[in-house]
Amino acid sequence: MKRNTSLDFIRAFATFLIVTFHFAYFGNQTDSILFGYANGGWGSVGTTLFFLLSGYVLYVKYPVISNITTFYKKRFLAIFPMFYIAFGFAYLLHSLNGYGFTYGGSPLRFVFTLLGIDSYLGFYSINSYHLVAEWFTAIIIILYLLYPLLCKLFAKKRTLTTAAILLLYLLNLQFDFFIVPDDANLITGLFCFWIGMLLGRTFSQNVSTKEENVSCLIRFRKWIPVFSLALALLIIFVKLPWQSLLWKNLLGISLFLMLHETAGFFLRIPGISFCSNKLSKYSYAIYLIHHFIINDFYPLIKSYMPTRHTTLFLYFALIYLICICAYSIYQINAALFATLSHRNKI
Repeated sequence: MKRNTSLDFIRAFATFLIVTFHFAYFGNQTDSILFGYANGGWGSVGTTLFFLLSGYVLYVKYPVISNITTFYKKRFLAIFPMFYIAFGFAYLLHSLNGYGFTYGGSPLRFVFTLLGIDSYLGFYSINSYHLVAEWFTAIIIILYLLYPLLCKLFAKKRTLTTAAILLLYLLNLQFDFFIVPDDANLITGLFCFWIGMLLGRTFSQNVSTKEENVSCLIRFRKWIPVFSLALALLIIFVKLPWQSLLWKNLLGISLFLMLHETAGFFLRIPGISFCSNKLSKYSYAIYLIHHFIINDFYPLIKSYMPTRHTTLFLYFALIYLICICAYSIYQINAALFATLSHRNKI
């Protein structure tokens, strides 16, 4: 299957949004355009893009689950080994930095980390050994577990399931079913993930307008960048009524559509293709470690350069450190897989 560079570009863009958002947050720059726009913060837009990407890529790769055991094994290997490597690095550094090896309380709480849900439990005031990744990990693990069921519903009851998920999403906006923030709950994740699946199916269709049953989105594809950009600009600059989560998710969807259709133009700009490829390749490792790096190293670096004029330097210094750590985690994971594969062949 030919690699979709548009998706790499979107993944790189989402990674940039989330890292920059957290830099602005920890640096008390919440009044900056780096942190948010008229209807919310960029972090929720970035996670919306990642949910859309996950649904899109998974549907294109697995429109049908032929072997559920193999599917779950591949999902486990895609998430947990690198997660454990990143956590091990952060845990060792954090513990040796004066916090002690049992800073999270009972060692039994390590099970939350092993399951990838330690960050999410923080919303319920449950202490854990959480250091890397965020609530997104727990939601995406649940969605991957549900995917074989979602796949069957998509094939047999797509319209009905779409209506049910949309209704559930709108009801949650109105009545707030969860203790956790709206943008970090399962219903929101499911809604965006399902939209990603729908987009994956839509853009894998034949673009010929003569073909029957072709999606309206495909028939008017040339207008997608125009309408999605218009919607994005409206949400970014105009404060809109009702729940902000709706506008965060719609902004993520509109940016996804716009970037999906215009990525080819941007990737022709010198240097953009290289940056997009590298950011996309190491995006998961960056996601895992960036929060820890910014939280623990930002105050240390800033103590040497306390003036506001050093903000840009601090940003690039932390980006450099995050990239080094992410590259190292990625390479350790790759070496581990290569070693295990070699032994299995023997």
